[in-house]
Order: sequence, then C-alpha cells, then structure tokens
Amino acid sequence: MVMERRSSVLILLSIFIFGIAGTPALAATNEYIYNYYLKVEQMKYEPFPAEPGQYVKVWLKLKNVGSKQLNNVYLMLEEEYPFSFDPGDNGTKIISSINPSQEILVEYEIRVDSKALEGDYDLNLKYKIGSSGRSIISIPITMSVTTPNPVLDFVTVRYEPERLSPGDIAKIILTMRNNADSDIKDISLALDLSGEDIPFAPLNGISEKTIRALSVGESRDVVFDIIVEGNAVSQVYKIPLDVSYSDAAGNEITRSDNLALVVDEQPDLLYSLEPAEGYFTKGMTGDVVLSISNKGLTKVSFLDVEILDSDQYSLVSNNKVYIGNIDSDDYETAEFKINIGKVKGEIPIRFKINYKDNFNKLHTDYKDINLRIYTSGELSKLGLVQGNYNGVYFLIFIIAIAGGWFYYKKYYKKKK
Repeated sequence: MVMERRSSVLILLSIFIFGIAGTPALAATNEYIYNYYLKVEQMKYEPFPAEPGQYVKVWLKLKNVGSKQLNNVYLMLEEEYPFSFDPGDNGTKIISSINPSQEILVEYEIRVDSKALEGDYDLNLKYKIGSSGRSIISIPITMSVTTPNPVLDFVTVRYEPERLSPGDIAKIILTMRNNADSDIKDISLALDLSGEDIPFAPLNGISEKTIRALSVGESRDVVFDIIVEGNAVSQVYKIPLDVSYSDAAGNEITRSDNLALVVDEQPDLLYSLEPAEGYFTKGMTGDVVLSISNKGLTKVSFLDVEILDSDQYSLVSNNKVYIGNIDSDDYETAEFKINIGKVKGEIPIRFKINYKDNFNKLHTDYKDINLRIYTSGELSKLGLVQGNYNGVYFLIFIIAIAGGWFYYKKYYKKKK
C-alpha cells in the first residue's frame, strides 16, 4: 500500500511538472517565459502613442533564463488591423542561438493604417524553439493609437460687425468641431485682452468660456461679447486665444491661436475757405486759402488738393497742392491764386481732394465751398474799406461853381 501511494504521488507530480513545462508562464507585465528557458518582454514602441498613417517601431527583449543554449528561435508577429507589414516582410525573425543568460533585442517596424481610430490594439506573437518546437499564440503585444493634434478645429470665425469703430459693441463667434475619433472634454477658450496695445475689453468682464465635452464630429458655437475703446486707432489687432482640452486618453492638450480684429474708423475731414486778403470783389485777383482739419481718430496720408475750373473765376497759380499726412486733431492748408470774374454774391469754388486711410484705401472728396464776392458799398457798410468822400466834395464844388455862373449870367448882366 505504501508503494502504491508513493507511485500515485510521483505520477501526479510528473503530470503537474510536465503540464507546466508545456505552457508559457507570465513573469511580469508584458513578460512571458517559455518552458522556463526563454523570457520574452515587450520593451517599448516609438512613437508613443502610434499615429494613423505612420510607421511605429516595436522592440522585444529575449532572454535565455535556462542553463542550455537555445538554437533556432523563431518569432512570428501576426498582422492585425490596424497594423501591417510592408510587402516582403511577413513578420518572421529567426535567432540562430541564444546562450544562457544572454539577452537579445529584436526590432519590428509596422505601418499603422491611415484610417485607424484612437484606442489600444493587440498584436499576437508566435514563437518557438527549434523547427519542431511547440508554437505559442497567446502572447499579446499591446500598442496605443491616437490621432495627431489638433483634434479641435475652428471651422469658422465670424465678427459682428465685421469692421469695428471706436465705441462699438461686437461679437466674436467661433464655430469649433471635434475632428478626433473620440470625445474630447474640459474645453477652455480664453481671450487675452491684457495687452496695452489692445483696445478691447470683455463685455460684462467675461473673457473665458468652457465646454464640458464635444462628441465625435460635433460642432458648437462659442460667442464672446466685447467693446471697442473710444480711442481705438484704425488698424488690424491680433488677439491671442488660448485653447485647452483633454482627449480620450486623459492627455491635456494646449495651444495658442490668434484672432484678427479690424478697427476701421472712417476719416472725418472738415473744410473751410478764406480769402488771404480778407475779401474779394469782382475782377479782383487774390489768394484763397483752403483749410483741412482732421476731426477723426485715424490719420490720413498722401493728401493732395486740386482746384477745379469754373466760368466764375480763373486760376492764376498751379491747380494742385500736395500736403501729405494729417494726424488726428490736426490741420493743414492749401493756397491758390485766382481771378474773380464779373460776378457778385456767393460763388462756389470747386475742389478735388485725394487721400488714403490707415489701410491704404484711396478716398476722393469733391467739395464746392462758397466764396462771397462783395461790392464797394457792401465793403463800406461792413467797414472793410473807407468811403471815398473826395469825389463827392469835388462834385458839389463843380455844381456850386456851375450854379454861381448861371446866376451871374442871368441876373447880374440884366441889371447892367
């Protein structure tokens, strides 16, 4: 009976030992031991994570943990979507020998399908020792695939109104879409209006918007309300936009973009005309002075003035004067010499003014500015000239002499 029990124990122990010997044993994460002789370990893969349409390199470490040399070690990595080998590569590698305690590094290069979705994928690794060795199929090689950033796209950026003026209240409307293969969450968009040269302020003090999540392919509008400062100069302003969100793997992604806002205050010019000598009468030749004042907030450039022809006056000097730039709240003058025809009352003096704004856009103004033509009597009444009394006195004197002579001839000679 004792011998029978010992035999039963030996038989069971042998079955247990040989049963283990025919099965791979998991030594640690991504480490497998075959027949307690060969240990296979997935070391790393690059890039991490893998990207659709790109190649990824995978490194495996083989170690002989037994006391005998291992010959003809076959490794067979099976293709599994979204991974594939280039033509001519079937994923099989043969290591002729591995000495006891020796480590061998094996490298695979695999292509990732361009339409691969985000997620974790497994490849099966078969390996055997010797041409007649038993194959092991259930060893996974795990890799993560993620779509390249950015996965959050701004489809359109709109402004209402499109071109702003100082003091305007405006809207910035951002339409964003999730172009990733998985949901994104914790989306934050922040306008940076802190720059000294940025003449905008958030209406109600809100310059940051958050969205909890966007599903795959979902679009959503984000609206910022801003006000333009009253002293904003006409030009294009770059507004930094800071964006952050988390992808499906929990990675936080940040990026910075720039928005372009246009302040376009139209030039505001005031024209006035004065005679250089103070007044004009018919037939008189003199200078007229055109004064141009810039009442707007934007500078005007390359300004020139042309006086146009008329049948009520003729030009004596050049017909065009170049002025150049006129800053905000400043003025310049242009002077022309003209001869007034036989006219009276008010006559229009015609001008053509060309200039450019801050965006180099050409503007042309046509202006008819009235000029008063005075008579001598009007000038005397207004005290602009002294009355000519010598002629009146001379006329009275002549009349008196003529009257005296007439009286002498008629009465004095009769008495004789």
